Amino acid sequence: MNGFSVLEDFRPKPQGRIPTYSRVKKLRSETTSCTVAVQYKPRQPWLRPCAVTAIGDDKVGITPEETEKIVAQFCNCRPSLVELALDFDRDSGVDEPYVRKFARFGKSRRRSDRGGPEQQRFGSRGSTKMVRCYPKRQLDAYRVELELHSGLLRKLGINKCADLYKVASKVCPSHVDFVGFRWGRLARSLNRRFGVKGPDILREARRRRDEVSLRDALRFLTQQGFPNPHRFLFRLEINNEIRAALRRWAELFYTLVGELPTK
Repeated sequence: MNGFSVLEDFRPKPQGRIPTYSRVKKLRSETTSCTVAVQYKPRQPWLRPCAVTAIGDDKVGITPEETEKIVAQFCNCRPSLVELALDFDRDSGVDEPYVRKFARFGKSRRRSDRGGPEQQRFGSRGSTKMVRCYPKRQLDAYRVELELHSGLLRKLGINKCADLYKVASKVCPSHVDFVGFRWGRLARSLNRRFGVKGPDILREARRRRDEVSLRDALRFLTQQGFPNPHRFLFRLEINNEIRAALRRWAELFYTLVGELPTK
């Protein structure tokens, strides 16, 4: 593959009870640390001819030039897992408390039993999407990393590598969204509905939003008999910046690989 050099080509050790592929070829980009692992010579009749895993450079991800070469080589491969990393620099204000207070990732719930002390995790490997949020110190940034699984990719209309540009228009705001509470309006509505109990409910909702998560605050309000608390949310300006960045990436991706012929 042009632009990549072969690191090794070997017979992998058996993993799991069912053998999959007999050979693995590992390649590395000649310009970045991007690597590609190609499993081939399937050992089961139901397996595809090959399975490809591309891992981007830690700083620049998979560059447009590398993407073009990979997609051209494996244009008929069907993506089963895609990772999309959103890196926010220090000046953006996005960090662990910010994500806890303002982030929504579709229906994915925050997991308290997964991730390390510096990582927040939403969803699981068994769901259609998993999100990891953690500081990326090599870049002096905070990373929100979406892992999109095959069920969600098919739902988004991503059936081949050349379709990956569609991710940009599909994930925000449906799968990553930053919102705030209209606390004043919420307070007035709680007071009308619950009278003297309204301020106490508001304080507890604030505490849960700040210390646990936005989703926990919304669930608490619903449990108190307060219907549809989502109507008191508003989208933050940072969503426009995310959409603009994704749109620029999608346009570049499509320019390079959107018209590649299928083999």
